[in-house]
Amino acid sequence: MNKFKIGDRVKSILKNEYHGVRYGDIGKVQEDSYVPYVRWDRIGEIVAFNEENLIKLYTYEDLKKAPIGTKITFQNGYLIKFDKERVYGVINGIYYNGNIDYIILFLKGKVTDERFGKIIKIEEPIYQTVYEHKEEILDEAEKRYLKAVIRPFRARMKYIMKEDINYATKEYIRIDLGREMINLPKFDSGSMYKGMKLEKKYTLEELGL
Repeated sequence: MNKFKIGDRVKSILKNEYHGVRYGDIGKVQEDSYVPYVRWDRIGEIVAFNEENLIKLYTYEDLKKAPIGTKITFQNGYLIKFDKERVYGVINGIYYNGNIDYIILFLKGKVTDERFGKIIKIEEPIYQTVYEHKEEILDEAEKRYLKAVIRPFRARMKYIMKEDINYATKEYIRIDLGREMINLPKFDSGSMYKGMKLEKKYTLEELGL
C-alpha cells in the first residue's frame, strides 16, 4: 500500500541536498508510486524520493476528510480519535467528545486550549480487506446448466461468449473448444445470461464454473 497519493503535500526530511531538493522543501505528489514523483515548490522540478524520506503535510481539509479511526497525538500526550463527524478522547480521566470543526479552529489558531499543545503525530488507520462482495455474472440455474454442458469438454475449454443475432432480438451462448465451437439454443435478447456482456470472452473462473 502506497503511503502517499496524487495531490498530497509533502516535505523532504532527507538531511543532505538531493538533486536540488533541500531538507524542509515542500512539494506536491504527481502520481501514485512506491517512489513518489514530487514537483517541488522551490525549484519547480519533479524529483522522485523514497517514501521514508518524505512526510505528509496535513491541511485542515485533510483532517475533515480523514477516515474513521484517524488518531492525532498532541505534544502533551493527549490523544484524540475520529469517529464519523466527531473526535473523542480522554484527558485527565475526563471523556472528551467534540466536533471536528472545533479542532480545526484550534489548529488554525482561532481558539486556544492549553490542554492540547502542538500536534506531533497524525495516524490514519491501515485497512485490510477481510470481505469483498463480487457480483455474480451467472445465476445458479445458469451455472448448473453450463456446468453440465461443458463437463465432457472442460479440459478443452478456451472461453464462453454471448452473441446476438436477428437484429439483436435473439442471443445465444457460444463455447470455444479450440478446434470446435458449440452454439447453444437461441433465446430472447435480455431474457437469460443477463450478467454476461455481448462479445466478451469469459473464462470458467470468471463465470464461477
